[in-house]
Amino acid sequence: MTLAKLGDGLNQRALHCFVAAEQQADELRVVSHQLSCGAHLLDFGVETAGGLRAGLHMAAICMAGRAQIELTSGDRQVWPGAWVQVATDHPLDACMLAQYAGWPVKHDKFFAMGSGAMRVCRGREDLLTELEAQDHSGCAVGTLECDALPSESVIEMMAGECNLPMNQMYIAVAPTRSTAGCVQVVARSVETCLHKLHELGFDLGQVLSAQGVAPIPPTTPDFALGIGRTNDAILYGGAVSLW
Repeated sequence: MTLAKLGDGLNQRALHCFVAAEQQADELRVVSHQLSCGAHLLDFGVETAGGLRAGLHMAAICMAGRAQIELTSGDRQVWPGAWVQVATDHPLDACMLAQYAGWPVKHDKFFAMGSGAMRVCRGREDLLTELEAQDHSGCAVGTLECDALPSESVIEMMAGECNLPMNQMYIAVAPTRSTAGCVQVVARSVETCLHKLHELGFDLGQVLSAQGVAPIPPTTPDFALGIGRTNDAILYGGAVSLW
């Protein structure tokens, strides 16, 4: 695989994950919305309960289906609760082209951190430019970390940046304070490691496979505290192996 082909088809893979979660909405305690503009939203924890399994599905959407994500017991001497384990043979696609939260979505008073394969459609990040990533899936699939569902005007702005019609936008949403939001953030152990290596100038093309685990901290209604807990879980409790 050459760098010029990185990312092609990634949003189509993510769409399969999105549809799978949508088809199990009741089971996962998530809510599906279709806006009048045709955009598709999945609420994983803003106005609904969500849960652990919902978090795993949201993480799969975020990683565009390019990783195996599951709950595990982890090192019980470090943390007695549940852990999230991630394994991938496609670390560049799964983590840097998809999962990395590289899109600060801002519109009027709305703000969210955007992750997922939709970032490749947008193509405005230095990292994606360096990797020459591109996708011709014809849809944009991603996740937003925020406390409110995006309005049609937000989706219109996002679609414009992705150069796609609004009815081809598929967005999963959850706040960090929710269980699903917490799980999908903690699933970023490998991504955090790869991003650090990239900042240090390491050639990420040499990383062929990766596996990581991190503990799931208690959720909290406090937005800032929730972000702090999940970041600490990865930075202080996470462990990553690279091949």
